[in-house]
Amino acid sequence: MQLATEANQHAVCLVFALADSEYADNVIVVTDNLIPFPCSPWQIQGNNVDSVVEIDSLGDSSKIVSGTTEVTKSPDRLLIAEYIAQFLEASGILKDGFSFQAGAGGTNLAFALYLKDKMIEKKH
Repeated sequence: MQLATEANQHAVCLVFALADSEYADNVIVVTDNLIPFPCSPWQIQGNNVDSVVEIDSLGDSSKIVSGTTEVTKSPDRLLIAEYIAQFLEASGILKDGFSFQAGAGGTNLAFALYLKDKMIEKKH
């Protein structure tokens, strides 16, 4: 599902929306930019949507950047991130064509940096 405000033209892509919409008991789309049918491009099919709710504003885009977009400085969380990267390498999951989504958050971003280092090592 891609949601965008007409005034600010910022968009939020929910990459798991298709799979979620196919298996969810109820699917509710919330938007501040209701457009005429057909909505294109789409990431979920309209026949999977139970309700559409239009609101004045999806939020304050100036607050999107927050502490969740900074790499953690916590030694415990850094160690967890490093162990996860080591696990992916040792298990054979980390290989050419590997794809993942870490999401936001300090530990996730630290994991992505450790993973980057492992990927560079594998390349050389």
